Amino acid sequence: MTLDNNPTEDTSQAEDQPVTATDAQDEAQAQGEGQTALEQELKKREALCSEAESVAGEKDWRRGPSDFRRLADEWRSLRRWHDPREDELQRRFDAAREAFYTARDAAREEAGKKKEALAAEAERLSKSDRWKATGDRFRELMDEWKAAGVAERADNDRLWKEFTDARQPFFDAQHAHYNKVEADQKEAAQAKQALVDEARELCEGSDFSREATERAKDLDRRWRKIGYAGKELNDRLWEDFNKAKEGFWDKKRAYGEERHEEWRQRTEDAIERREKRIANLKQQTEHLRERIANAYATDHVEEMQERLDDKLDLIKQIEDEVKDIKSRLDD
Repeated sequence: MTLDNNPTEDTSQAEDQPVTATDAQDEAQAQGEGQTALEQELKKREALCSEAESVAGEKDWRRGPSDFRRLADEWRSLRRWHDPREDELQRRFDAAREAFYTARDAAREEAGKKKEALAAEAERLSKSDRWKATGDRFRELMDEWKAAGVAERADNDRLWKEFTDARQPFFDAQHAHYNKVEADQKEAAQAKQALVDEARELCEGSDFSREATERAKDLDRRWRKIGYAGKELNDRLWEDFNKAKEGFWDKKRAYGEERHEEWRQRTEDAIERREKRIANLKQQTEHLRERIANAYATDHVEEMQERLDDKLDLIKQIEDEVKDIKSRLDD
């Protein structure tokens, strides 16, 4: 074996060779490049720590875990230099991650407590028949449920089932109630429309007899027994009904006034006829009195006196009639 082929001898010869200026420069350059790479790596770790602290501060429980996995992957991809500053940054990174998961666990525990209370309240309200107020409260409970956050998965699923199971009986009953209300209102609207049509028939007619009047009065009694017809129709139906009904009473009053005026005229004519007859009878009585005063015994005085008395009685009778008719006319 030659010297050139002996690695031991080659190594000893290389170690014995003096270090040249070029070798020192290369070593210094290598050390400088390593220091620069270290500083760059430390800056990257510093940035990852800042981002981890930001993620921890945002407390986004859904997105945070995936962000921390990404940051941890980036952290592990960096070169280890065994520099003390790396250890300090590692502790800082771990502290941010630990703070996030500790806060998340506390938030989930708090969310679980809130959702337990919401499920219990939903159970208490499930049998309520205060449809609007309880329905509004259930909508508020849903908003509070969403705002409560996410509990532990097992608890969250269980509580959600309890919450929805408690709400459903109320909403089923509420739905049935409003369906019945809607059906009742529809039936009431049809009944009220029938009364509107009947009132219009009376208004358009010319029958103002006692029977027609009682029928018109009965419309009001029947209307009051009918339930509410709904916001959209009730007021319009009442307006139509009242217009037709008042139209009948206006025409009846006009008819009555016309009939009364005719009656008054007939009554005044009757009074006038009777007064003329009284005046005529009085003339006859005066004539009879003159004849009686100037008569002789043979002139049938007694007969004429009887005739005079009859006429005076008739005058009294007619005057009483006139008095009675005038009293009724004044009334």
